[in-house]
Amino acid sequence: MRRNYSLFLLLAVCILSGVALAACPDTVNNAGYVRQGATGTGTGANWTNAFTALPASLSRGCTYYVAAGTYAGHLFNDAVSGSTVITIQSPTVSVHGIAAGWSDSFVGQATFNTSSGANGIFDLNTSFYVIDGAYRNADWKSGYGIHLDNTGSVVGSAVGILSFDASNNTVRNVEVEGSHSQGSPQDRGVQSFGNSNLLVSHDYIHDVGNASLLFRGTCPSSCNTVASNITLEYSYVSVDFSNPAVGHAEGISFAEGVDNIAWRYNKFVNINGTGAMANASSHTSTQDAFNGPFYIYGNLFWLDDAFWPVWYPTWCQVGGFYANINVKNTGDIYVYNNTIGNMGDNFGSCQSNGASHDGGIHFDDDGLSGGSAVNPAIDHAKNNIWWGSADAVTTGNIPAPQLDISNNTASVSSGKFVLTSTPFDFHLTSHIAGASLTNVGTYWNGTALVANTFDVDMDGTIRTTWDQGAFELATSSTSPAPSLGLFAELQ
Repeated sequence: MRRNYSLFLLLAVCILSGVALAACPDTVNNAGYVRQGATGTGTGANWTNAFTALPASLSRGCTYYVAAGTYAGHLFNDAVSGSTVITIQSPTVSVHGIAAGWSDSFVGQATFNTSSGANGIFDLNTSFYVIDGAYRNADWKSGYGIHLDNTGSVVGSAVGILSFDASNNTVRNVEVEGSHSQGSPQDRGVQSFGNSNLLVSHDYIHDVGNASLLFRGTCPSSCNTVASNITLEYSYVSVDFSNPAVGHAEGISFAEGVDNIAWRYNKFVNINGTGAMANASSHTSTQDAFNGPFYIYGNLFWLDDAFWPVWYPTWCQVGGFYANINVKNTGDIYVYNNTIGNMGDNFGSCQSNGASHDGGIHFDDDGLSGGSAVNPAIDHAKNNIWWGSADAVTTGNIPAPQLDISNNTASVSSGKFVLTSTPFDFHLTSHIAGASLTNVGTYWNGTALVANTFDVDMDGTIRTTWDQGAFELATSSTSPAPSLGLFAELQ
C-alpha cells in the first residue's frame, strides 16, 4: 500500500512537471507559430501548420511568432516554472523561426480586438511573459508589430486594455489603442494593482477614456501590497480623457504604495487630463506611506492644437507635467532634464472651454499632515525647461530642507529650438547651461535593476556640457536609441 502511494506521488510529480515544461511545437527552434487563415494541421510546429490563434495553453521556454492578421484577445495564465519565459513576438524577415512554410508577407501588424474573457484584451495573469511587437516606425505612432485595439469598446470602464495581474512581465513595441470615447467607457490603456518588476517600453498608448497608464501598490479593494520596480520608457502617450462628471485621469497615475519608479525618455502629447504624470492620494490608504523613489527624466511633453481631435473639446483640463500631491514619500523624487512645450494660455481648443492649462511641476503638500513632515524625502527638480508655458516649478507646504530645485528655465525663446518639423522638434539650437548631475538609483530593464542614466539623452547622446531639457545640444537626430537591455528591431 505504501509502495503504491509512493508510486502515485512520483507519477503525479512527473505529470505536473510535464504540464509545466511541455515541449514547444517546434522543438528545434523552441518555437510555435500562429497565422490567421492557416489551413494545415494546426499543430503550430511550422508556418504551414500554424495555430490560427494563440492556444489557450502556452509552453514555457517557447517563442510564439504571430503573423500579421486579426486575432482574439488572450488570457495569459500559464503555470510558472521558475523564471522561464514565454515570448509572444512578431516575426521579421530575418527572425521568424523555422523556414518551412514561411513567406515574407507574414510580416506586419497582428491586431487583437476582443476581450481576453478576464481583464483587458491582453491579461497577464501569471508571471514571466515577454510581449514583443519587434518593430515600429520612427514616428513612434505607427508600424507596430502588435496592436491591442479597443475601438470597438470590448473592454469597459476601469479596465486596462493591457492588464498586468502578475509581476515580472515585459511589453514592448506594442500599440494600445483605446475606445476614442469621452469618458464612457472609461477604458484605461495599461493597468496594474500590486505588481512589481514591470517594463513598458517602446509602446504607443493612446485615445483612452480614462488614464493612459495606472499603477497602484494597493489592490482595488483592500490589501497591503507595495509595487516596486516599474519602468515606462521610449513610449508615445497621447490623448486620454478626463471628465469630472465621470472621473479624472492622467497620462500616468501612480500612488498608494509604489516605489522605484522610472519614467524616462517618453513623449506625452495632447494629454487631456489632470496631468501628464500624477501621484496623488487622500492620505487614507495604509499603502500610501510607501512611495518613492521616483525618477522622471529625459521626457518631452507638449500640446499641439493642429493635432487636437475634432471630437475632443467637450471638456478638458491639463493640470501640469508632473504633480505630487498629498502623497507620503519614503524615497526622493528626481525630476530632471524634461522639456515642456506649448502650454501657454493661448492654447486653442481646450482653452476656449475655460480650462486651465499649464505644464508645471507641482510639489504640493508632499505627505505633510497638519503642517508636520511625516518623512524626510527630498523633491529634486533640475535642468527642466519650458517653451510657451504658463508655469514652471511650484511648491506648497514643503519645508525648505526637503526641496532641491535649481537650473530650471521657465520661459525659453522659440529660437532655442529647431521647431521646424511636425510635430514640434525640441532639439536645441544653442546651449542652455544646466547643472551637472550624478546618476543615482536604478531602473528595471526587464531582467534586472541597472543604474539610471541621467547623463544620456533620449537620442543616446552622452551629456558632457549638461544642457537643460530633454536633448543635449550635440544631438542632431530625432530617432530614439534602443533602451539598454532591449532587443527591439526598429524599422
